[in-house]
Amino acid sequence: MGEFMRLKPPSFAGSHDPLEAEDWIRTTEQKLEIVNCDGATKVALATHQLTGSALSWWEAFHAAKKGVVTWKEFEEAFRQHHVPKAVRDKKAEEFRNLTQGNMSMQEYIQKFTELSRYALSKVNSDDKKCENFIRGLTPKIKTLTYTCDYNNFSMLLNRVIKLEEGKKEEKSHLKRKFMEIKNQRQDRQFRQRSFGGQASRGPYGGPPRNTMTTPTRFGPAQSNAQTQQTTARDNGRACYTCGNPSHFMNSCPLCGKPTASTFSNSVNGPKLPTTTGNRPVASSQSVRQPQQSANKARVNHIDTRDAQRAPGVVLGEFLVNSVPATVLFDSGASHSFISASFAKKNKIFAAPLKNPLLTRTLGGGHHMLCGM
Repeated sequence: MGEFMRLKPPSFAGSHDPLEAEDWIRTTEQKLEIVNCDGATKVALATHQLTGSALSWWEAFHAAKKGVVTWKEFEEAFRQHHVPKAVRDKKAEEFRNLTQGNMSMQEYIQKFTELSRYALSKVNSDDKKCENFIRGLTPKIKTLTYTCDYNNFSMLLNRVIKLEEGKKEEKSHLKRKFMEIKNQRQDRQFRQRSFGGQASRGPYGGPPRNTMTTPTRFGPAQSNAQTQQTTARDNGRACYTCGNPSHFMNSCPLCGKPTASTFSNSVNGPKLPTTTGNRPVASSQSVRQPQQSANKARVNHIDTRDAQRAPGVVLGEFLVNSVPATVLFDSGASHSFISASFAKKNKIFAAPLKNPLLTRTLGGGHHMLCGM
């Protein structure tokens, strides 16, 4: 008794958890093997550690037995009462279905060891134990075990623990890398907002993308008469009627009252037809009342480079019928014109003029306009 008590055997007062009863009988049996006593003495020493409801069970069992109880009889009766067969079968099924899931490797090893006592036929050799252990591992770790060398179950445990540590380090590295890239992107976006203005950027952080060209005014704003005088004087051109270089034909006093520049109503606000193309067509609003002879009109600028050098001219890109077009504002022109190719391409239909319009261009050419 003294030698057994020096080993500090555990006591057992009964429990609803069958694992505690199983742990107590196993631990007690190990310590009794150290004492090296016979079967009857084992029963006496083991029952000395029973208390509470467990002791009450033993007293009832011993009284009903009426005689010497061997260790095998005690062990079987103890397990039947404290670890029922239904519970053992349930634990055995739990072992067969055991998987690692979200458990750490250490937690999975502990759970595997606890449940394996209820399925001894599945773990009675190293090969069977390794096979059942690998079966429940996560897919990533399980795949890596196929390339590992291990001679027994202990070596396998060491391998899978190291594999899990390596996976954790890899995941941590990828997370740090992701955060670095995220911070760099946020810093770049902050700098763009702070110093990049309101220009929209192209995809994948490309260069700024302009959505509308800002109209550019060439030269200071001048009145119509001043503009015509300056343009005629600078370009070395004169009025086609009287030859005076101080004005154009539409302002010539010999031709009567000058005709005001008229812009087409086919566009709203700044949306003015484009001058792209070679053959201009007069706007329907610019047609005068029917006369016996063709009306006369003048186009001062039909070349973009020439228009940019002229004062009092505005050149820019606007929407004409919701279509981007290059538009030139020239206060010296007598009418508003739109290129025939642009009108045809964008389905701007023309109507016949009651009286043809004879248009003289800058180079001295003439165009007979019969419709808009």
